[in-house]
Amino acid sequence: MLPSPSAPSAGKESEGDGEKEATKVTTECKRLAKERDEAERQLKHIKRVSMMATQEYGNLREQLDLELSLREKAESYAHEMLIKQKEANRQSMILLQQADPSVQLLKALEDVANVTKTLEQERLQRQRQVQGARQPGAGETLVKEGCAI
Repeated sequence: MLPSPSAPSAGKESEGDGEKEATKVTTECKRLAKERDEAERQLKHIKRVSMMATQEYGNLREQLDLELSLREKAESYAHEMLIKQKEANRQSMILLQQADPSVQLLKALEDVANVTKTLEQERLQRQRQVQGARQPGAGETLVKEGCAI
């Protein structure tokens, strides 16, 4: 049996098919390698962004904890100051109530001092009048002063 004329051409076709297939596979491998490289690049970027987000979250959490702690301390301090202010107001009211009689007493003492001063001035004036009446010729001035009164 002689080889058929189509057999040699079939061998050439299979060689061409093999080269085409190899080219397709090579092209596919290159495309897949590019996709892999791109996916790795994106994965690295995502990991970097994820690390930055995690770090930022940690910083924000620390800041929040600090602010909550400071707020709690501030509220506690404000409450203490409110209690002290109320206590001071109570003490002030007590002192004002106690000072009221004291103010009245001081006013009464001042009034007594004024009355005493006035009485002493009148006593001295009367004493001078009496001494003047005992002296000769002073009777006329006493009578004049008496009429003037």
